[in-house]
Amino acid sequence: MIRNKTLYGLSCGIIATLMWSSFYVVGRFLFGSYSIDPVLLTCLRFTSASVVILIFAWCRGELKDIGTALTADPIRFSLLSLIGIVGEGVLVIYSLKYTTAARSCLFANASPIFTAVFAYFSCRELLTGRQLGGMILGFAGMAMVAASQNKGDIFMQTSGHGGDILALASGICWALYTVLGRRSSIKYGGWISGSVSIIAGSVMLLVLLAIMRIPIALDCSLSFWLYLLYMGIFPTGVAYILWIMALEHVEAGSLGSLGYLSALLTMIFSGLLLKEKMDLISIIGAVLVFTGAYYMCFFAIKRQTG
Repeated sequence: MIRNKTLYGLSCGIIATLMWSSFYVVGRFLFGSYSIDPVLLTCLRFTSASVVILIFAWCRGELKDIGTALTADPIRFSLLSLIGIVGEGVLVIYSLKYTTAARSCLFANASPIFTAVFAYFSCRELLTGRQLGGMILGFAGMAMVAASQNKGDIFMQTSGHGGDILALASGICWALYTVLGRRSSIKYGGWISGSVSIIAGSVMLLVLLAIMRIPIALDCSLSFWLYLLYMGIFPTGVAYILWIMALEHVEAGSLGSLGYLSALLTMIFSGLLLKEKMDLISIIGAVLVFTGAYYMCFFAIKRQTG
């Protein structure tokens, strides 16, 4: 039974990871093709996700459960929303404006390192020698890619380090969200916890939009809204909920290591769709990233299932 639940949680995490790898490519395409404020794009992304979640919850008769969880633990969910939705969401979108999809994803997915550290101090999740070795390999792979020659993509010739730093900051926010989200998912269930976080985060983003007085220009093309709808439904709503559901059955440190797989897939998609050029050092770094993910994730799952 434990093994089945762990495999179920791992499957949820892998599907979410596959969706997130497409998010970076679509986000980079939006900034390259349209002129839109990053905060506004983030707000529209999570607001559309919230609408989908509320409709789905209404069909399942769980709107009351969402409201009950929020009113019962407003501080916990406010913190989760501020860190995992507003913080991570805005930072990663800003990074895609100034750097390529692969570089943004690589730096954002340094989160497994921080997740493992936060999980140790918060939940006392132990790290084995193989997991630690995988962490080092994954970090070395990302460092090699970061140091490699960057020739940009079809929208920019070179990218700035400012975007890399923003992506790294988003990874730290996601690591905190992953560790804190495990407790709320166990208490309220993955679906309810993830839904409340996204809905509350959307409200915070709307308030932030009003405070910053960002004009809302909605006269965009149909293709723009289709891209946005995809980002809101799949890499945002569905993926976030799958991730929080996975946390019910898989340790935060183990699940966080799947970020390395997302980075590898984004590099492939960005190269094929956005013509992002990568040299030999980047390829070697990608191999190290994949190897690190294997040691961090699969050995951790083996230890958890016994």
